[in-house]
Amino acid sequence: PESKVRDNIEYSARIRLPGDWTEAEIQDHVDAALEVLELAHVQYTYIGDETTRGVSGGQRKRVNIGIEVVAAPVALFLDEPTSGLDATAALTVTQSLKKIAHAAGITIAMVVHQPRYEIWESLDEVLFLAPGGRTVFLGPQRAVGPYFTNELGETPSLRDNPADFYMDVISDKGGFCVDRWADYVRRNPDAARGSAADGAAPAAPEEQRKGSSFARHGGSADSADSLGRVALDQGVEVSLPQLTEALRLNGAYGDVELQARLLLDMYRERHAATDGKEAGSLQDLLVELGRVDRGSGFLRQLMHAHHRSVKQQINSSTSLAIELMTICAAGLLMGFASKFTFEGILNEPYTLLSPSSQVVTIPQSAMFVGMSVGLAAGPPGVNTFGRELVIYWREAAVGHSPLAYYIGKSWSMLYRILLCALHFTALYLIQCEQVVSSAELFLIALGIFWAVYGMA
Repeated sequence: PESKVRDNIEYSARIRLPGDWTEAEIQDHVDAALEVLELAHVQYTYIGDETTRGVSGGQRKRVNIGIEVVAAPVALFLDEPTSGLDATAALTVTQSLKKIAHAAGITIAMVVHQPRYEIWESLDEVLFLAPGGRTVFLGPQRAVGPYFTNELGETPSLRDNPADFYMDVISDKGGFCVDRWADYVRRNPDAARGSAADGAAPAAPEEQRKGSSFARHGGSADSADSLGRVALDQGVEVSLPQLTEALRLNGAYGDVELQARLLLDMYRERHAATDGKEAGSLQDLLVELGRVDRGSGFLRQLMHAHHRSVKQQINSSTSLAIELMTICAAGLLMGFASKFTFEGILNEPYTLLSPSSQVVTIPQSAMFVGMSVGLAAGPPGVNTFGRELVIYWREAAVGHSPLAYYIGKSWSMLYRILLCALHFTALYLIQCEQVVSSAELFLIALGIFWAVYGMA
């Protein structure tokens, strides 16, 4: 919440994009994502939370989408991205997703309930499920109306929201709808390629690949595949425009020329590595492209985690000021409580003149210092990692090194610990009778702060 919109999206880009991207390329990529998601005008606004004013709910949803989109994924799955939003905000989110899908060539699948008419019209393909996860329809959005009319005998009126009408039909006649779809698929085998339309288990990954990627819009995956295979097997140099056109005809989106170049490069590398005996298919190469290592290296991730944490602490300067005030108050109080003149036993032959010993006050003073530091540094220490636990889980799941995150975060907190220990020592020395040197007292306080933050 203490980070700005651009900071969050930019951090995801730096961590997850290939390490050979230049700074200019990363910044251009982030700018494009902000523009498509309509977040450019709030890019320097804090995210905020329940207590801090920030962006709106719809904008926060788009920031979460941008964090994933900026990593240039092959596919994006969203669970109810419009839930909890008003109709206008939900439409804005959906329109942004449609722009991304068509401009960047990313396959986007989302779960949505009760979409308004404009959202329904913006969908490319639709999957209706009956209770139990059974398929009722799978196909282009424009084919839903004719299917329900011709196969189920149900037609929405002009006043009905089509999505609500179809869901009502499925709710009332779920079993009938499932049976009709299974019968429809048997009569039209190509209607739902790769789906568990008849209640059977989903197809194997190899079979699903035959119905995905190039062939998802009715084209044949074999046309693009055979183009590369025949050209290479026969020693013919296939041109980039030829493969680009083949990909485009078979449903590829976004920068199709770049996709074609990547495929050709990998195809030729495999062909050369096997002396032309086994080059694989373009479909196999698509899968292999998804396995290529991406993201920045360990040291760069460590530095990015450190810089982000420092930024967060600067942005939350109010909490730092409150912590320092608490530390200063604790230092003054403990210094005052430890204010005494040390009196010990004199050497022979003056032992009879010695006053009563006060050696016990030294360990008492040390105990009070430890307790005060623990009470003052405990709450901010808990927030060091506790507030970011969900964020850490998400980032670790997509390739962020846990060790780099931990070291970078701990490194950034060292500045805060040094500052707190310095303030506590200075205020403590104002009141107490100095028993050890200032440097020794500072090192003792620093060690206690480090231990408290570590345990918290």
